[in-house]
Amino acid sequence: MKRKYFAGSLAAIALLVTTVAPATATVGSRHTKPFVIALPVSLSGGNAQVGQEFLTGLKIWVDMVNNNTGLYAKRRAPKGLLGRKVKLIFDDDQSRSDEAGKLVTKYISQLRADFVFPPYGSGSTGVVASIFKQNNYALIGASAASESIYSAGFDNMVMAVSSSSKWFAALPDMVQTAGYKTVSIVTLNNPFTIDSERYLSKQFAGRKITVKGIESFSFGNKDFSAIWTKVKAQNPDVVILQAFGGDAVTAMKQAAELKISPKMWAVVAGAWRNDVFVSGVGAATADCVIGDQHWNSKLNTKGAKEFARAYAKKMGSNPLSGNAGSDGSAAWGFAGGQLLTEALDYLGEAGLKDQQKIVNFLKSGKVKETALGKFAVDRRTGINTATEPTLFQFQNGKRVTISPKSVMEAPVKLPCKPKG
Repeated sequence: MKRKYFAGSLAAIALLVTTVAPATATVGSRHTKPFVIALPVSLSGGNAQVGQEFLTGLKIWVDMVNNNTGLYAKRRAPKGLLGRKVKLIFDDDQSRSDEAGKLVTKYISQLRADFVFPPYGSGSTGVVASIFKQNNYALIGASAASESIYSAGFDNMVMAVSSSSKWFAALPDMVQTAGYKTVSIVTLNNPFTIDSERYLSKQFAGRKITVKGIESFSFGNKDFSAIWTKVKAQNPDVVILQAFGGDAVTAMKQAAELKISPKMWAVVAGAWRNDVFVSGVGAATADCVIGDQHWNSKLNTKGAKEFARAYAKKMGSNPLSGNAGSDGSAAWGFAGGQLLTEALDYLGEAGLKDQQKIVNFLKSGKVKETALGKFAVDRRTGINTATEPTLFQFQNGKRVTISPKSVMEAPVKLPCKPKG
């Protein structure tokens, strides 16, 4: 496996097999030794596209913090972190939790990286959480939204993104306002989607909306015909599909073939990228579908505008603006770095020597915003209680923000059936 580096022309760091503890530079070498951040990245496999986007966002943050530009143009702290240039080291975890676990262990026990970000997604982050805890590393969950993994008893975790219960929090009210009475849910079987389904089912029950069926599938499923046959028999007003990337495309195409035609379609997570979802299912099938997005170009919170400008310069398009083909994962990576900077600028070397202090600082309420929106976490679990995603709907071939009102471009269109 070839290791990747990102830090300008800084020399590669040799692997060290010594004690399991974050590496700290001595006073004499502080300004010549890079601040090493390591992470497993999904560069291949099912999470390759979102993994690459996440890495892009993290690289944008590294450029800013190493040069005190953009968000950090008026920063008083020296360039980099703790006066040392940040260097990213990353390897492809192939979208596999077991491979991610091996890499995290290597980064901590051999490389002795100053800081380690967990792998992409709730499932893999949950697998490696115990490794972080055992080795006294802080875990900033920059792409892990499942509430269950933060409720497992580890006190060294902080969620940077909006929690699973908030992803489609506005949907039950939309369903109720439209007068719809029945819902069917088709969901991927993983920690995040399980949490999301339980939350939505509870919200529907409280509104006396009947969930007629919950059908689950495994990652990489190729045949949804049996599931959609059940859903068609249920004849619900609303169908909610919880699936990522290729699974969402496969499921929606097969639903269209079987003429599944509810009054409302919602796709949790899987409709993020226009270049994947719309291109995959076709514009007619995508029309009317409601999806979630995790960064919005109209946000005015700390770092949002700077991230947007830097992303546009680097990638040639604005993330999640109109019909751009990006997703919120780049903003997640940027926000993860943003939180680390806030903590270490405040704590200094003490935060590196005892990384629990990083977590305690982020739980303290001193950080109010990130590029993703408002920020606050539960002090017991580390679950993000403030950051909220926005919802969009494909309307006549355009991706339109429909919630919340502060960034709404147009109201939700209901009833609305895809023409596919």
